[in-house]
Amino acid sequence: MMVFTAGRRAEEYGFWALKIADSHICYGNWAYYFLGYKVFYSFKFQKTTKTNDEVIKTIDIMKQLGAFCPSVYNIDKVNTNVKVGGRQYNGTSPAINMQHVYYPERAWLKFAKGKPYDWTADNHPNHSEIGFKRFRSELEKATEDIDYNFDSFSIGNIVWCTEQKRWYLVDVR
Repeated sequence: MMVFTAGRRAEEYGFWALKIADSHICYGNWAYYFLGYKVFYSFKFQKTTKTNDEVIKTIDIMKQLGAFCPSVYNIDKVNTNVKVGGRQYNGTSPAINMQHVYYPERAWLKFAKGKPYDWTADNHPNHSEIGFKRFRSELEKATEDIDYNFDSFSIGNIVWCTEQKRWYLVDVR
């Protein structure tokens, strides 16, 4: 089991990010992400958001969409124990250990503060609105016949990898 804990308080970095020491943790309503782990714990609701069986279903969908998603390695458990502001977040939740997506940190940190996404954060022709829309269109076609409640295919659910120079669907809810 992985333990996600802070030796000191975590700081809110924006609407959708925390900072612990020098590490940034991105999160949404249902999960958070750090270093190749998608942890199904919600800072918004202060609770675990998926069972192991639900995570297995998520992994199955990610594997069906292998050309669009990062590689999945296994299911793990993560113990979340951090304090942000005056709130304590504590719980053991299932997590997907997957290929780490080296996202353009500068773009995400600004985006987490409510700024528009920075398309200039990586100087690659596919890291553009046109490249993003092309990837999203291909993904929408690939998911037409899959019976699953997908979230929107937007920035945040789809992330640019600066190492692989490509888009990934990272958030299959």
